[in-house]
Order: sequence, then C-alpha cells, then structure tokens
Amino acid sequence: MNSFLTNFFYLDSYESRTERDRAHLTLSITMVLAILYTIYSLALPIPSTGRSMFASFGASTGFATVNLLGFYGGLIITLVTLRIRRLPIALFGPAIMWYFGAVIDNAFVSLWTRPLDAVEGVGMILLGTLLAEQRGLRWSTVAVLATILPGFAARTEIPTAQSLTDMSILLLQLGGMAIIISLFLRSQRVSREEGAEIAGKESRLAQITTEIAGRISHRTDLNSVLNTTVELINDGYANVYHVQVFLLDADRRNAQLVASTGAVGKLLMNRGHSLPVGSLSVIGQVVLRGEPIVARSSSSQTVHRRNEFLPETRAEAAFPLRLGDSVIGALDLQSKQDDAFEASDLPIFQSLADSIAISIDNARLFQQTEERLRENQRLVDEATRTAAEVELLNRQLTRTFWTEYAADKKQQIGLSVDFQEDQKQSDERWTPTLKQAAESNLPIQEQQGDGRLVAVPLRVRGQVIGAMEFELDSQGKFGPEELVLLEEVGEQLGMAAENSRLFETTQRYAQREALVNEIANRMQATSNVEMTLNEAARSLKQYLGANRVSIRLGTPPAEMVKESNRT
Repeated sequence: MNSFLTNFFYLDSYESRTERDRAHLTLSITMVLAILYTIYSLALPIPSTGRSMFASFGASTGFATVNLLGFYGGLIITLVTLRIRRLPIALFGPAIMWYFGAVIDNAFVSLWTRPLDAVEGVGMILLGTLLAEQRGLRWSTVAVLATILPGFAARTEIPTAQSLTDMSILLLQLGGMAIIISLFLRSQRVSREEGAEIAGKESRLAQITTEIAGRISHRTDLNSVLNTTVELINDGYANVYHVQVFLLDADRRNAQLVASTGAVGKLLMNRGHSLPVGSLSVIGQVVLRGEPIVARSSSSQTVHRRNEFLPETRAEAAFPLRLGDSVIGALDLQSKQDDAFEASDLPIFQSLADSIAISIDNARLFQQTEERLRENQRLVDEATRTAAEVELLNRQLTRTFWTEYAADKKQQIGLSVDFQEDQKQSDERWTPTLKQAAESNLPIQEQQGDGRLVAVPLRVRGQVIGAMEFELDSQGKFGPEELVLLEEVGEQLGMAAENSRLFETTQRYAQREALVNEIANRMQATSNVEMTLNEAARSLKQYLGANRVSIRLGTPPAEMVKESNRT
C-alpha cells in the first residue's frame, strides 16, 4: 500500500522545477480540502436536515448527493491529472472541489443569505486565481456569479442570527482559508526565489558558455578544437559528468564519435563508436531532426538507451551542431542527476552547440587551406625540381651534341680575324684567356702590354659551347656597359651557332632518311630473295664504299652455336 501511494503521488517526473512546485502546491491544497470537507461531511449536521452530509447521501432533496459526488469527483480528477502530468487541467481541480463542497449549497440551502456565503465565494475565486492564475480567476468568478443568481432569485428572508452549526462551518472555512492563503504566500515566495535562482543559473551558464566559445574560437586545428571543447564543457558545468561530440561522415549515414571525455571516452574512440542517423537513440534522432532532445531514465517516453560504459547516466541531452540549415553533428551531455537540463537551460546549451559548429567549420576550412598550401608547395617544389632536371638534361644534351658535332667535323672549329692586317683564317688554338673563360663560364680580362684582352664564354641554355676573345688597345673604351654588351653578344652568338648546328643536323637526318628510303625502294622492287640481297649489297657498296658485304638468312648451324658458347 505504501509503495502504491508513493508511486501514485510521485510528482518529480515533471521536467521543470516550476511545474514540479506547482504540482506539489496543487496536491497540498487538494489534500487539505479533502481532509476538511471529509470532517465536515462526517461530523457536522446540515441545517436543513439535521444530519451529516454522508448521512443525507441519497436523500430525496439530492443536495448532499450532488455535493459529495461533485467534490470527490473533482478530487479524483485532480489526483489523476496530476499523476499523468496534465497540470493545466489539475490546476482547476481544487476550485471545482471548493465549488461543490462550499459554494453550490448556497443555491439549494441558504440562498446566499448569510455572511458566510460571501466567504465561500471569495474562497473559490482565491483558489482559482492561486493555481490557474488569469484563467482560474475568470472561470471561478463566472461560476460563483452563476450560482449567486439563483440564490438571490429564490431568497425570501434574511436571517438575523447564526446558529451554532453555522458558526462551526464558518470556523472550518476560515481555517481552510488561512491555510490556503499561507500556501499561496509560500508559493509566491518560492516563485520569487526560483526566479532569482533561475536568473542566476542562466547567468552562470551564459557566462560559462561565452567563455568556452571564446576559448575554442582561437583554435585552428580540428582535433584541438574537439578535445578542448569536451574538456572545457566537462569542467565548466557541474551537472555534466560526460561530454561527447559526434560528426556526420561523408555520406551522412552515420554519426561518428570524434571526441569524448575520460577513460570511457578513450575506450569508445578506440572502438570507433558510431550511431546510424535516424536510429532509436538520442544522437540518431538529434542529427535526423536537427532539434535538441533531453532523455531521462525515469521517463518511459524517451529514446534514452542505457550505455553499459556509462551506467550512472540519469539524464542525457543532445544538441545539433548546425551550420545554417545543415546539421554536421551533435553535442552530447550526460548527467547523474535526473532533473538536469531543464527547459530554461536548453537555449543556452544550443547556443554553445552553434558556437562549436562554427569553430569546427573554421578549423576544417583552416585545415583544408593548409592542405592546399602544402599541396601547392609540393607541386611548386616538384615543378622546380623537374625544371632543374630538364635544365640539367638540356645542358648535358647540348654538350653531347656539340661534342658529336665537333667529332663529325674531325677538327676544332675556330676563327681568328686581324682587322689591322685585314686577315681572316681558321684557327683551332685555344689561348689561355679563351680556355679560362670557357672553363669558368665567366668574362675574363687581362692586361697585355699596352693593350687588353677580354674573353667571354659562348653559352646555349646555360651550357658553354665555346668562347670568344677581343684584343683592345689602351685607348679603346671598355667599361661595365661594354662588358654587358659583350656578354649579350656572346649569348646571341651561341644561340645562332646552335641554330646553325640544328639546321645542319636536320639536313643530315633528311639526307639519311632519303638514302634509306631509296635503298628500301630498290629492294622492294625485286621479285625474289636473292635479288633483294644482291640489291642490298650493291646499294651498301655504292653509298658506303664497302669492299665486301656478307648477308646471311636463317639460323646458324647447331655445332657453330655450341662452339660459340664454349668460347
């Protein structure tokens, strides 16, 4: 029985403290009214019958029957609606009970002729106002007025004195009124204290939220943002003992755990914990709906599922991480207190979740920018390396080509011009100045008697292919500008020589291609293999000056192959 009463009158399932306090106040007033009315109905006689209310139940007048059924019906409705958390309906219960227990009899018995009748009407109005506020004031006033009218209409005389019974009823009603007013004052005090407490709590939560948002906004690394966020929240909110952050994967099918506090958090991270979007879980529903969800273990209407790693959780709140209209994940907070995360706290925590989403997005953008910069730098380095390799290859090829070109000429290529003697001749000799300029790849100046020797390298794509030397008399003008001029002339001369070499090489390749085509045409004009071999031999003798040509078709004899292997 005690267990049933405890469960039936358990009102802590209301989500907010305000609702819980109003439910307790309504229950207290209801029980006071029930006790006082039961005493009155059992112990005090009704003036019209001389018997108690219960003794008059079922009488022909119907007055006691209506009162008892109406009063206790209102009592049952009040208790049931309180239990099923229909507080707006339950708030009218005590006024209904007062109406049937103390007001309606005026329409049947006293016809509103006693001063006591006014107290009964005022009491109902006070009850309605106390619990249901403006709505209760309106409806209780209407009900009292609707009952007064028939009483005044049927009144025939005004009594001059009150009987002992009337005085007893007056005392009971006045005592009940005193208790009700006391409870009303307590309710007002509790409301003020609760308002101050809520304001202070919201101020503290807002301050903590602002501090956390400011500290994580300076983070640029995504992992640092996530880990710092969960630690700051866990340290900042006393009611929270475990914090987690989930982010949606690329295909938005699963919410992946990316940050979690404590040893349990590390264990879940190592296991790759994730929850499908839309699953029957707090996180699954939050990322699907994009709205905050609070789940309590004491409530049957919840998506909370017990986590074997977090058995102490009594309340879990999750908030979507939103960027505009897009949800990128969820912030999950868990508490050991069943009354944590009240309705007034949700906007503050959602504001924090929005700040976290912005910080995560900024960190992602910064990380992507860093990755692009690293990729661009890698491409630049690779291009620079490739360009250097190409440049080196060009130099090597240029040196090789000129070496082969000089070998084909079978002599060094050079020219000496004496403008005083008007003489020009081929000259293969390298003077010390020419050699030094070619080897050092730098301009060389030397004083020689009354004159001056100046040598500059000839370059093609940075590769030295030769050098040129000038002999100037002492009266000739030669300064930095003239040296720059000589270097530019050397560059142009090198390129001109390279172009000439390329032209000669192209012509040589063209002649060779023509010769190959001509020999091929001759061989293709024959009608059998022997004639083809004869034509090939004659063509090679003609163009190469060969004294003897040997051609064999097929494979060597087996004994010759073995002898060759032995040697």
